[in-house]
Amino acid sequence: MPDLAWDTDTRLAQGGDREAFARLVRTMSGEMYRMARTLLRSDDDCADAIQEAILQAYRGVTKLREPDFSRRG
Repeated sequence: MPDLAWDTDTRLAQGGDREAFARLVRTMSGEMYRMARTLLRSDDDCADAIQEAILQAYRGVTKLREPDFSRRG
């Protein structure tokens, strides 16, 4: 996802746009799985960890003070 689209979706998600949040999650899904897999052994544990991380991100997206910090590495 280009930086402009990422920034736009981040700001939209902060405003409560669920579709924008879903696009961000889809963009990061591969990276989230790879990170979880380095720490956890089973796919079920990875799925649980990713689900929990997404839920926490969704609950906290409106509180994000520095949207630039959300940009992918």
